[in-house]
Amino acid sequence: MWQRTWLDVRDGIRSLMRRPGVALTALLVLALGIGASVTIFSLISAALLRPLPYPQAERIVVPAGVDTERNEDRLTVAYPDVQDWKQEEGLFQDLSVVSFSTADLTTGGDPETVRGIYVDEGYFRIFQVKPVIGRLYQPEEYLPGDNQSVIISSGLWQTRFGGQEDVVGSIIEMSGYRVEVIGVVDPEDVWPTGLQYWLSNRVSDPPPPSLQERDNFNMRAIGRLAPGVTVPQARARLQAHAARIAQELPDQRGKYSATLYTLSDWIADPQLRTVLWILFGAVLFVLLIVCVNVANLLLARAADRTREMSVRMALGAGRARIIRQLLTESALLGLAGAGLGLIVALGGIDLFLAFPRNLGRVAEASLDWRVLLFAGFLGLATAAAFGLVPALQISRGRLAQALHSAGRQALTGGSRRTRSLLAAAQVALSLVLLIGAGLMIRSFAKVAASDPAIEVDNMLIVRLRLPSGRYPQKAQRDAFYREISQRLEQVPGIEGVSGASVIPFQGGGAYVFRAHLEEGAPMPPNGPEYLAMWSSVGEDYFSTVGLDLLGGRAFDSRDGAESVPVTVISKLLAERMFPGEDPLGKRIRSWRDEDVLRTVVGVVEDVKLQGRDRETYPVFYVPYRQVTWPGIQALFIRTQGEPLALTETVREQMWALDSKLPVNDIRPLREIAAESLETRAFISTLLAIFAGAAILLAAVGIYGVIAFLSAQRTQEIGVRMAMGACRQDILRLVMRQGVVLTVAGLVIGLGLSVALTRTAVSILAEVSPTDPLVYAAGIVLLGLIATGAVLVPALRASRTNPVRALRAE
Repeated sequence: MWQRTWLDVRDGIRSLMRRPGVALTALLVLALGIGASVTIFSLISAALLRPLPYPQAERIVVPAGVDTERNEDRLTVAYPDVQDWKQEEGLFQDLSVVSFSTADLTTGGDPETVRGIYVDEGYFRIFQVKPVIGRLYQPEEYLPGDNQSVIISSGLWQTRFGGQEDVVGSIIEMSGYRVEVIGVVDPEDVWPTGLQYWLSNRVSDPPPPSLQERDNFNMRAIGRLAPGVTVPQARARLQAHAARIAQELPDQRGKYSATLYTLSDWIADPQLRTVLWILFGAVLFVLLIVCVNVANLLLARAADRTREMSVRMALGAGRARIIRQLLTESALLGLAGAGLGLIVALGGIDLFLAFPRNLGRVAEASLDWRVLLFAGFLGLATAAAFGLVPALQISRGRLAQALHSAGRQALTGGSRRTRSLLAAAQVALSLVLLIGAGLMIRSFAKVAASDPAIEVDNMLIVRLRLPSGRYPQKAQRDAFYREISQRLEQVPGIEGVSGASVIPFQGGGAYVFRAHLEEGAPMPPNGPEYLAMWSSVGEDYFSTVGLDLLGGRAFDSRDGAESVPVTVISKLLAERMFPGEDPLGKRIRSWRDEDVLRTVVGVVEDVKLQGRDRETYPVFYVPYRQVTWPGIQALFIRTQGEPLALTETVREQMWALDSKLPVNDIRPLREIAAESLETRAFISTLLAIFAGAAILLAAVGIYGVIAFLSAQRTQEIGVRMAMGACRQDILRLVMRQGVVLTVAGLVIGLGLSVALTRTAVSILAEVSPTDPLVYAAGIVLLGLIATGAVLVPALRASRTNPVRALRAE
């Protein structure tokens, strides 16, 4: 068997070398198609398939809340629920509540903002962490107390403290507090990765009243399942618990349930998952078109080999032997294409990772064993895809006809039909890709061209983090804000300064959603509640950021801590709460949280705070002097010229007030706005490249098929012209053949597009998945390109010399 295989391989190499041009063309096309497919698969492998680097990672889970009315299932959870889950026997081996935070580190170098997390007992056991040096928290250190200690990351240990072991036991200053370093942990040993410090979450017993509320979903939990408990079993128990609470507290919890994710599924963001699979589907379409092109190439080559194979059959070779030999040649091409494709994939991975940000585990993409196996599979699969049809066509040729033929006429009508079907398939697949790319590009263009509602180009954003250790009182924080605002307003080139708790376009800050009721409205579930994002803002915020006031007034000096509570609401919130009514003078309360009636004094335009391509949410603005939390999180500085030119001046002014304040996060708002569209722009670019490649391949395929079929009909064309047919008749004859193939492909592609583009609804913004303009443009563009590809061989056929055609064999 091995000897026969080796003979087939040797003969296959010799056969390919006899037509190096055909072999090289097929090899390059396959390398590009397989390389692009392997690139996208490597991203999927890193983000979705590769196991997490934690012991028994499949047992690490993330419980989450579910809003059954809004169909949201990645919500935070209530603290009392977590305590109940801890008490359920045989459910969790360990369960921890975590709370993300930032701190200002002023020891060991320049002031720096570092990212960390509060954890309770069980967190480090979940990941089975061992400290690099020092120790972890003892059980008593999770209990209420005044002394605070910190565990720092190995990265922070190296960069800020020189990797000195005497850092353990040292006192450092974080956010104005003096804390003792008790240990160092590798941040790659826990989730989330990239943390720089860990603090113990010291919750009093009993917990504060706010934590005891069953509808206060403000916690994130992570756990390790007990031995023998499966994820579906644990999920069912959480849902049963949620059902019991909903029955006990229908007003508070009637619409809420719970669910459970494995940590790997939790990390894989649903939108990212959708994007990766759409890209993978697109690149597989390109690969299918590549296979069709190579199959057509081999079918054309088959015309020259029919006589050769017929001689072999005459000498005793059976049909199975011929098919095996031809498939071996295809396998050699496929595997060689896969090898070259891996080289293409190396560059493709680097290119992909160089552009978008915040892609989670996608950044770990590499050519691991899964990717190598996939590349080998693609090599063999593509070999079967493009090699089987030519092999079957050649092996069923008529022996006597082939032996008496020079080879050009030896292919049967079945072969011609096969080539025609393959060409139509190329057009269909290309149309799907073209429409998909068109939808993404149109979506990106509409979002990018939409009015952001606020000033973007001349706005500088400065994160304002006042450490609670040095600014424990609200009056102190307010005084700093007023002083820095007055200083900056005196700087030449600055037109206005204000502050807010939320930075638009995914920029950060204190994102808070709260439920609101109109004065006198019945409590849910007897009446509706209206969700809106909270933002506390300075007096001149709306004029500084250029947010249009649609009615009423903005906040001013009258709106102090002792004055009547007021609010300015966004247009969307006004329309939802007061449809057809004037909202000015109405009173609203955030009944689950602040629970203070506020008078609506103004209405402003809507702003997409969570990203320019995200859903527009209602916004509830309050004057910062009337609320304790959230406070001012960022300064908004309106400039006359280039915002970045004032970066150093702003930093100096802030350090003049507080030299220990980290001022390392100063960015133009236009940069933040652009980042919110960065991934969408990259996806659109990739799909456009894939679609362009598909169109090019389809045009080449159509051209090849019509050129081949025209050559097959040379004598027929000669006879027609000898009988009086003019060049226009021959042109119409050949064009009709190509147009029929093109129209058939367009019809099939249209049906596939309608079915498949619906899967992209979650990543399309402001565009319908059946947008008629995109569909019409795709059909017209591809139709014109395909018609152009048909026109070339049609013109050549119309110039046929009838005398030479009739003399041809």
